[in-house]
Amino acid sequence: MLLTKQQKFMLDVLHRLRCIRVEQLAVLLRQKFSLPTQMAAERITYAALQQLKHCHSALRIEEEVAYFSGWGMEADRLEAISVML
Repeated sequence: MLLTKQQKFMLDVLHRLRCIRVEQLAVLLRQKFSLPTQMAAERITYAALQQLKHCHSALRIEEEVAYFSGWGMEADRLEAISVML
């Protein structure tokens, strides 16, 4: 499957951070691709994650957190990402 630049970026972020809140991912996406508003970034993020979820069986989205199965959600990591953003 061909991926967009945004989807490739999201997968790279997920591989590096292991888990991330969807709104945190939207902030990074907005900064990386100079999107006009946070709302636009969130719409693109949700749509891209749903597409990725269907083609990447290990991708999970639960409680507004995206992660790969086997890694799970880590509260400390999510808080650290919030502080950095």
